[in-house]
Amino acid sequence: MCRVSVVIPIFNARQTVIRAVESVLSQSASDIEVILVNDGSRDDSLALIKEFKAAHADENIVIIDQKNGGVSKARNAGMRVAKGEFVAFLDSDDAWLPDKLSKQLDILDEEPSLHLVGTTMNGEVFEKFFHKRFSRVTEITLKNLLFKNFFQPSTVIVRREVMSTVGFFDESQKYAEEGNYFMRIAFGHKCALLNESLLNFGDGKRGFGSSGLSANVKEMEKGELKNLRYAYRHLNIGPFLYGAAVAFSLLKYVRRVAIVGIKKS
Repeated sequence: MCRVSVVIPIFNARQTVIRAVESVLSQSASDIEVILVNDGSRDDSLALIKEFKAAHADENIVIIDQKNGGVSKARNAGMRVAKGEFVAFLDSDDAWLPDKLSKQLDILDEEPSLHLVGTTMNGEVFEKFFHKRFSRVTEITLKNLLFKNFFQPSTVIVRREVMSTVGFFDESQKYAEEGNYFMRIAFGHKCALLNESLLNFGDGKRGFGSSGLSANVKEMEKGELKNLRYAYRHLNIGPFLYGAAVAFSLLKYVRRVAIVGIKKS
């Protein structure tokens, strides 16, 4: 048993993975297990993390090597072997600020009813979203997540016990899979946002239209609409709220397409 298990999925990440791992080992919090899941990388990512582990034998680093199955399968593989009281996620092209975990753990220790805490990223601070006003720590409900996914995976820490009731990421969903998972957690569990930027997300890239899976804006929208249908069918979302969320999602999609088009031109 340890305090926090950090799951890092890796696919062709030789340029960034060591920076990600170092940002975990540099945390002011202690008693951390680092689980590196190589998801069939075709570059030398696996060799790099093996070399890093050998050079840091005093650190609690676990390496899983598996055939390529996608980010959800990689995260799930790490979650299944996690020994921590809490599980945190970090993508291999992201990096944490040094106090990220300690600030989240302080909140979770102070409020045992909380099951998940995320943060903001890349200097972002929320003041208001629709009629919701944000303080330093603000509860995020399932209803809120229908209109905006406030939880980028690399910002999130969750109590490991949640997996016993919610399960794992949907391995059949390639896009917006994190939105599905966090909606399922928010249905019956208390979640909150620490309104502090404690993540360097992809060296400051936008959350869509830049690189990786987020580059495919159309597929992202299909994934988001799939999440809303799931919430309507399985999470007690009424038809009016479902319709409003779908309409808002489509408006966001039009805006994203326009932004990507302007950037390309």
